[in-house]
Amino acid sequence: MKRITQLTAWMVALVGVVSAGNLAYHPVRSLSRPGLKDIPFYPNAAGGGWTSPEPVAISGEDEVSPKIAVDGSGNLWCAVQSSGSYNGGYSTIEIYRSTAGGTAWERQGYIAMDFAYLSEPAISVDVGSGRMFLAFLVKFDWASDYDLAWATYDIQDDTLANFQYGWLESSSDAISGSPAVATERGYSANYAFIAWSQNRRSGATYYFTIRMASTGDGGATWTTYTLREDTNRYTGQVCITAGDSAFPAVMVGFKRNSAGMVGDSSKVAYLLVSSDRGSSWSAITKDFSPYYVHQISVARAMGSGHTLWAIQVAKSASNSDIYICYSDDNSTSLTSEYYLEGTDTQDSRMPVVAVDGLQYNKATSNYFYIATYRGSPGAASGNCLFKMAWVTSATSASAWLPSKGSDSLVIGNLKSFSVDVANRGGISMTSLNDAPAIAWWHEYSATDHDIYFAKTVNPAHDNASESSGDGGRVLLRNPVNRGRLMFSFPDEMAGAELSIYSTDGREVARVPLAKEVEATLPSGIYIWRVGRFTGRAVIE
Repeated sequence: MKRITQLTAWMVALVGVVSAGNLAYHPVRSLSRPGLKDIPFYPNAAGGGWTSPEPVAISGEDEVSPKIAVDGSGNLWCAVQSSGSYNGGYSTIEIYRSTAGGTAWERQGYIAMDFAYLSEPAISVDVGSGRMFLAFLVKFDWASDYDLAWATYDIQDDTLANFQYGWLESSSDAISGSPAVATERGYSANYAFIAWSQNRRSGATYYFTIRMASTGDGGATWTTYTLREDTNRYTGQVCITAGDSAFPAVMVGFKRNSAGMVGDSSKVAYLLVSSDRGSSWSAITKDFSPYYVHQISVARAMGSGHTLWAIQVAKSASNSDIYICYSDDNSTSLTSEYYLEGTDTQDSRMPVVAVDGLQYNKATSNYFYIATYRGSPGAASGNCLFKMAWVTSATSASAWLPSKGSDSLVIGNLKSFSVDVANRGGISMTSLNDAPAIAWWHEYSATDHDIYFAKTVNPAHDNASESSGDGGRVLLRNPVNRGRLMFSFPDEMAGAELSIYSTDGREVARVPLAKEVEATLPSGIYIWRVGRFTGRAVIE
C-alpha cells in the first residue's frame, strides 16, 4: 500500500482570499472573450428550445469533465476537473453552484491534494438528507496507477459543510477508472452507490474488474462488491443509476471486449441489476458483433419500473448509431429494442440519458431525456441534439420528440468529436423543476476547455402544460399513437372543449375532452388545445 497524504478541501469564497492555505481567489474570465464566437447557439425555431449558453467555469484554467446534479431546493451543482495552475500544476476538482436556475454560477471551492492529480469527478446529491457525494481519481506524482477517492459534503443553506473523504481503492498495483455515482430516492435514509472499473497485473495476467460500493449512513461506512472480473479481457467504462422506495434497484452498465484488452474494440454491453442494494445481481447482455460498443448510459424512472439503456454502436470509424434498450419491469426483461437514428447519413455518438423528478425525494418520473452528439459521417465537428419520450411509451424511435415540437439543437458546431476520450463525451445532464438541464465542455484548443450550461425554455414540451394557478394539468399520455389519444386531467375538466389543429393552423376536429379520444385523422403531426393547455400529437 502506498502512503496516502492528507486530502484537503480548500473552500474559496467569491469575495476574495480565505485563510486556509492563503490561496488567492481567481475570478473567472469575461464572457466577451473572442473564443465565445465559436459557440453558435440555435434556439428552437418554434419559439422554445434552449436558453443561451451560460458560463460555469471559464477561468484561465483548463476545465473539463463536468458532472451536474440538483439538490432538493433546486440548486444546481457542477463538479469540474481543473488543471490547477493555482495548485502547482496539480489538477483539482472544483465545485460550482447556481441558485438562479443556471443563469449564474459561482465557484464554491475545490478539492486538492499535495503532489497528486485529481480527475474524472462524479457527483450525486441525496435530496432526502441534503448530502453531496463525489468520487474521483487520484494519481500521485511518483506513481503510475490511479486510486479512487470519495468525498461528501452537507449542503447547508449557501455553504458546503462537514467535508469527509476516504478511499475505495489505494493499492499500488491497480488502475481505477470511470467512477460513477448514484443515490436513491424516497427512503428515510437513501443509499448512495459508487461504481468503477479497475485493472491490475499479476505476472503475465491482467485482471479487469467492475466494482461497486454502497453506503446507507452518509459515507461513514462502505460495503464493496466485485460485480465481474475478467482475465486478459477489457471490461470497463461504467455507468450507474438507482431506483426508489417504490421500485428498489441499482443498475450498473459497462462494456466488455471478449477477445482482447483494448477498450475501443469492445463489442458487448452489460447491464447488471440488483433489487437488494448489491447483495444479488442479474445480468442483461447485448452482443453487437461485428460492431463496436463505445459510450453507454442508463437512467431509471422514479416511481415505476421503467429503465432506459442507451448504447453507442460504432458501425464504422465515422458512423455510430444509438441503440435503445427499454424495460417496463425493473429490467427483468427488455420490453423493446431499437436504433434511435440508425441511418448511414448521420453519425450519432456519446449518448447521455436522464429522467425528470431527480430534484424530489418522492416523485414519479414522466419523461426520459436523451442528449447525443450528432454530425455528418466523417465531419470534424458535430452538434448536440436533445429529445424526450414518455416514460411509459419509449418503445420506438418515433416516441422520441424534440422539445417544443421541432429539432432541439442545443449546441451548434461544437468540436464534439475532437474532445471525446474513447468516445466518451463531455455532456452531463440532470432535471431541474422537471425540465432537462445540461453542462458540457467546449474546446478552444488542446489545452483550453471551458464549461457551459443550458436548459430548456419552460415548458420543455408541448405534451404537458402546467397550470400556474392550481397545479392542475392536462397530459397527453401517448403523444405518438394510431388515432386513440389517451388524456389525463383533473376530473372537473371532463367534457371541456378539445380542439385539434393541423400544422398549418386549420382546426380539423373539435370534441369533448375524455380519458380516451378517438381521432379519425390521416397520419401526421397535429396540435391539440384544451383551454390554456396545448400539445403535440403524432398519429401514425
